[in-house]
Amino acid sequence: MSTSAPGRGGAARPGPPQRRTDASEPSTSKVAAARVDPHRKKILLMGHKRSGKTACKEVAFHGMTAKETFLLEPTRKVTKENLDVLIPIQVWDCPANYPVENLPLLLGAFFTIIYVIDIQDDYGAPIHLLLQLMAQIYVETKDQARPLNLEVYVHKADGMSDDYKLEYFRHLQERILEGCLDHEKPIQNITPTYHLTSAYDHTLFEAWSRTIQKLIDPLGPLDNLMNVLCSNSSIMKAFLFDTKTLIHVASDDSPPDASIYGLCCEYVQTIMQFSDLYRYALSPLSIY
Repeated sequence: MSTSAPGRGGAARPGPPQRRTDASEPSTSKVAAARVDPHRKKILLMGHKRSGKTACKEVAFHGMTAKETFLLEPTRKVTKENLDVLIPIQVWDCPANYPVENLPLLLGAFFTIIYVIDIQDDYGAPIHLLLQLMAQIYVETKDQARPLNLEVYVHKADGMSDDYKLEYFRHLQERILEGCLDHEKPIQNITPTYHLTSAYDHTLFEAWSRTIQKLIDPLGPLDNLMNVLCSNSSIMKAFLFDTKTLIHVASDDSPPDASIYGLCCEYVQTIMQFSDLYRYALSPLSIY
């Protein structure tokens, strides 16, 4: 117990009792940090070493090619990046195997956590770390009204044949479910959404699209607009794209087709490549 300096009478007076802090109790600094940037919905990007998590962000939001991702340096510290995809978001990219206890924010401050697993790697260690993350999510958000979305990107699927990668994808989900059922905490109530992704095709953009759509509050009206467009124009399938990122923020209710989505992505890419050629063609400054 701490003591104050002696008074005039020479007797040492006891100081105020020190408050005991529970390890599971959120620190004041974390609570204060959670109030920063309240208008940007935060996404936490995590994963095992060399899983390709940073590449997932760079390819989707900065137009990096799959070959260029081989030149990416390992993430050394937590980086924050503000992005605007119809809604303002903030992506936190963590170093590999980063302990969530070291984050300056509580997990409840994030709207979505993306955990990236390399499908070609031995996924015993990544599954163990994912289960630890799910346990921490349970501890920190069990009394929280707003749900926290957990997205699992099973990445680098381009290196396998269709039969093998689908088998691995199914087996991975079974292993995670078994780990949840055997865990000491009731984390089986946390239901991740799984995405099979690759930087070499449009599956990565599709995964990001599904992730972002969960953060858009007026998503229903946007989907209804796509339904009206299809019915009035005899269109087979309609997507509302963010042209900078190839992420679609809404679509009609017809069954999804990966080939149609890939074709639409290529069409948007072609239009954007030629748009710069005509952007200033009719500008008064370009007419002499």
